[in-house]
Amino acid sequence: MPLESFLAKLDIITPEQLQSAASDAFGHECVVSDVQRLHNIKRPQAGAIDNPIAKFSCRDYLLGNARKAMLYLTENYAPVREMQHRISACLSLLHEACGDSAGFSFIHYELGPNHVMVDKNNTAYLIDIEGAKFFDLEVEHSFLKLRFGENYQYFANRALSHDKMEFCSFCHFLGILSGAHELSTKDYPDMDDVNGMIRFGYGQIKRFCDKYAV
Repeated sequence: MPLESFLAKLDIITPEQLQSAASDAFGHECVVSDVQRLHNIKRPQAGAIDNPIAKFSCRDYLLGNARKAMLYLTENYAPVREMQHRISACLSLLHEACGDSAGFSFIHYELGPNHVMVDKNNTAYLIDIEGAKFFDLEVEHSFLKLRFGENYQYFANRALSHDKMEFCSFCHFLGILSGAHELSTKDYPDMDDVNGMIRFGYGQIKRFCDKYAV
């Protein structure tokens, strides 16, 4: 579904904005523009479009997920078990360094290159939007930085909290390592890919622990 059609269903942008959106450039500039317009949709409550949550802490939600990943890893992955105290200390340090948000942006929630489709006319579409929700913008940007690598420069937003970006990134790496290790216990067709994710996730977690001297 083109972003214009998706946004129109939200009933929170004007026809003039839709007309302006339709005149955006194609190529990566169009993708960046679409993502920026998505993120510019804001409201005071977190949650799904049809399920606003009055009081919600995104950082506490992420902390809970990270601790679940930690629990799995300490039980099943020896390298994490051996440094679990360092990882827990780093997680707590990063969590305490960032505060809760006063408002929330509409984000895709798992936006990577595989969620951008370009048709034969070079028109870009954002796909797999069923998980989209209002959430802390740093969650999306830390994931964009992870997935797009050096091309993240086109999405970069200097207004974001550095502390929260660090916390979100660390949570992402714990989730990646946990998910990859679970795949390694199953009949996954590409174990080289899985083992690469395990090495990457563990390497990034160790890098954070060294960086913050815990």
